[in-house]
Parts: sequence; C-alpha cells; structure tokens
Amino acid sequence: MRKSASSRMHENQNELKKVRKRKERIRKKKSLIARTLKKIVHNNFFMYLFIVILAVLIGVYILSKQWERSSSDESTSSTTTSQ
Repeated sequence: MRKSASSRMHENQNELKKVRKRKERIRKKKSLIARTLKKIVHNNFFMYLFIVILAVLIGVYILSKQWERSSSDESTSSTTTSQ
C-alpha cells in the first residue's frame, strides 16, 4: 500500500524536527560543558599561578637559608682548623 505524498512529507518533517531537537540538545550540553570548563580554568589559573609563585618564593627562602648555613659552617670550620 502506497502512502500519499502529503503523509510522506509529514513524516519527513517529523524526522527533521527530531533530528533538529537532538542536535540542539547536544549543542546545549556542549556549550554548558564549555562554559563550566572556562569558569574552572579561569578561576583555577590564578590560584595555580599564586601557588607556583608561593612555592618558588619558599624554595628560594629555604635555599638561601641553607646557603647561609653552609657558608657559616665553612667559615667556622676554617677558623677551627687554622688554630
């Protein structure tokens, strides 16, 4: 039994609507994911930068303290051996 042209056209329109709705849902999900990722990256970038700068400063401080201690140890050991 053949379908009339109008019923075939109607079915095609329904299929197109379903496809459009599906694509729209996927697009909305992607944009939501992209927006949240942008927020997370933007907020965490400055936090990450702050932590890195803090770690570098702490590392420099510790190394300078060790260098002072080792240089003072060398100076005391050289004075004790010369006596």
